[in-house]
Amino acid sequence: MPLAALPATARVAVFTSATPAAISVARVFGPVEPLPVMRMAGAQWNTSVSAISWNGAGGPGLQTFNALPHLGEPRLRTFR
Repeated sequence: MPLAALPATARVAVFTSATPAAISVARVFGPVEPLPVMRMAGAQWNTSVSAISWNGAGGPGLQTFNALPHLGEPRLRTFR
């Protein structure tokens, strides 16, 4: 089902790796250029959480990027 066909109150979880997540986040801000996307992907923590909201005609909005609320101890945080 296309995301556009979902009701406005729908919530969708997507599990992926750093590069697809960086591409998705970069698209919130406009055209995707390779170098900024790769820099963003390289800065992401393993198991980080990014959230993008969809505002119908207003398009996507970045809510959270690279968050680690589930990893309270710094020793558990690693880069990809």
